[in-house]
Amino acid sequence: MEQAKRRIALYYANLAQMDDCLGRVLNTLHELDLEKDTVVLYTTDHGEMLGEHGLWQKFVFYEPSVGVPLIVRAPGVTEGGARSKTPVSQVQVLPTLLDVCGLPAASGLDGASFATDLRDPAKMRDTTVFAEYNLRNPRAKAMIRRGDFKYSYYSGDMAELYNLREDPKEMRNLALEPASVGKVDEMKAQLFAWHKPEATSR
Repeated sequence: MEQAKRRIALYYANLAQMDDCLGRVLNTLHELDLEKDTVVLYTTDHGEMLGEHGLWQKFVFYEPSVGVPLIVRAPGVTEGGARSKTPVSQVQVLPTLLDVCGLPAASGLDGASFATDLRDPAKMRDTTVFAEYNLRNPRAKAMIRRGDFKYSYYSGDMAELYNLREDPKEMRNLALEPASVGKVDEMKAQLFAWHKPEATSR
């Protein structure tokens, strides 16, 4: 228990340090009179399990692990520090930066701009977000989030389906319930249309 408390404390200390550093960047932009024409975007590569579900680190698709910090401040676009309710993906970062800078998006990009969510963060749009780990590997993992539902596929292991609105802690795996077979098949088909692992299981 003491070791767990220490790990959690160290993690939150890292977050506090990053908050402080980001604040310094924003304050410096203000002092140099650069904030009116400077876009700031902060993100990371993954979240972190802090003992939720008895797990640590980052190798699963539960929200604490798959959720990635993303902060954007864009002059004339973001106002008031509001938090968007629409899930987005890091593949959308480049087209979004191009969009808010008034530049055309390059062809062949995997994601679309989420500038609309920056301008109207209170409105939740119907989006689809994918995530993956170890693709093209016998232990591949992939996930799809669409609306309230999230489906996770683990090669050679049990699939998971959660309704994040009704079950935000992800404690009830709907993939185990006969009534959810249709939803499981639907989301699995859409996930596999994006990427189909070498080996498949239900």
